[in-house]
Amino acid sequence: AQLLTYLTIANLQIWLVNPQLAWDVSQRVREGQIAVDLARPVPFPGQMVAQHIGGTIGVLPLVAIALPFAFLAGSLRLPASLESGALYLVSLLLAYAVMALMGLLLGFVAFWTLETTGMVAIFRFANLFFAGGLVPLAFFPPPLRTVAEALPFQTQAFIPVSLYLGRLVGLDALRALAIQGFWVVLLGGIAALVWRRAVSKIVVQGG
Repeated sequence: AQLLTYLTIANLQIWLVNPQLAWDVSQRVREGQIAVDLARPVPFPGQMVAQHIGGTIGVLPLVAIALPFAFLAGSLRLPASLESGALYLVSLLLAYAVMALMGLLLGFVAFWTLETTGMVAIFRFANLFFAGGLVPLAFFPPPLRTVAEALPFQTQAFIPVSLYLGRLVGLDALRALAIQGFWVVLLGGIAALVWRRAVSKIVVQGG
């Protein structure tokens, strides 16, 4: 039952916290719409993240409708405790921030290649696998788990859902949140640097 709950929440979360932002960024670069975006007072990355948040909020009603059915079907259960539920919500926000930053970085590649469709497809699979969306990281062979734990993908499902289920408590829970926070800071710094480089290379395509 716990494994079923894990897979249900993990895949629901991966669907909700998705890399659509990467596609949106690359599309605006390819179509030349970024020329208009850059003229606006809000920085382009901020515009895209705000748009992404709006899109996520738009699908929340669908999630709210699906959750009762998941509970009734037995594929979902309540958090292990109130503390686990609270930690999960914090972790979910951090997971969203990590995905937004990874999406921006992937989208920024379009400034150099103008085409990121293949990379986004590979990224989606890598995220699903290394986030623990297909199999929990706890079931990975030790060498593969070491690789997975060195990547930011575990922040997307394995860490949040482990907190939800009460598998990470106390110092382990704080350490897990710290790992997510680390990736937010690191990816945020990298995104800022890449954006500065990208702006200097802008070649508007299309009309």
